[in-house]
Amino acid sequence: MTTTSTHTEHEDDSWTVNIGDHPERTNSPLYARSRKHMVAAVKLAQPWIAGPPPYQDHHGGSCWVLPSGVNPVPLMYLLPAGIEWSAQFAANPAKVDPLRQAARALICAFTGTRTWYAGGLGMTAADLAILDTPITDAAGVATWTDSFWNASVPLPQSMHTGMPPKSLPGYHHAPKPIVDIRLFCRDDFTLFPTPGVAVVPMSPRGSGDGRVRVAWVDTSVHVQHLTETGAPLIVLEVGEILPAYHHVAHAAYHHQETK
Repeated sequence: MTTTSTHTEHEDDSWTVNIGDHPERTNSPLYARSRKHMVAAVKLAQPWIAGPPPYQDHHGGSCWVLPSGVNPVPLMYLLPAGIEWSAQFAANPAKVDPLRQAARALICAFTGTRTWYAGGLGMTAADLAILDTPITDAAGVATWTDSFWNASVPLPQSMHTGMPPKSLPGYHHAPKPIVDIRLFCRDDFTLFPTPGVAVVPMSPRGSGDGRVRVAWVDTSVHVQHLTETGAPLIVLEVGEILPAYHHVAHAAYHHQETK
């Protein structure tokens, strides 16, 4: 038997899964005030390390302080942990209160900060009381979660919720050590030379070493690519060292090579 043409085959049966309901998220009055205070603080802290506005507010464990001196510029420190809104329902109050204590200790070290909160940022007595109130129950965790000292890390959308291949990855999609590189990476080195892959140089700048090490791989991007195209795809592995002639390494150094 001989064949004279090709044909395709597919299935039309769709699938549906049941997802358990969860409480609808609404912006609490405290959260709205926290954002207002964050916007005021970051305006004074320009130029901001995460880039220009507009900003989203990331629940990343923010602790804003005001140094002493003439015309001081606010500083933001990150607490040991930040609590995302949905994560609060898994939180042990006894493990959250040390975050409050850490924030309070840091703020006390910058003696003018509380005055700045009340005057420059317009905080109320109720806002300031959050720092001094031990967290002992779920209500206390919820208050801390939406407070200025947890929910006020100003980030552009891409750095906050970005997801490849349409965007660079943000903190909600990639590990923090990978997203952090975006804050200090050289402009002429391409950290993400292909969607869903982050690489870093193997040697110091100017060494002539064109190799790179794979620092992060988003396998979901590659699975999507494979599903859409049906083409064979080699997925890189974290820790893999790519030679200078590899197309990913070449793309990472492209801007340096064209200078």
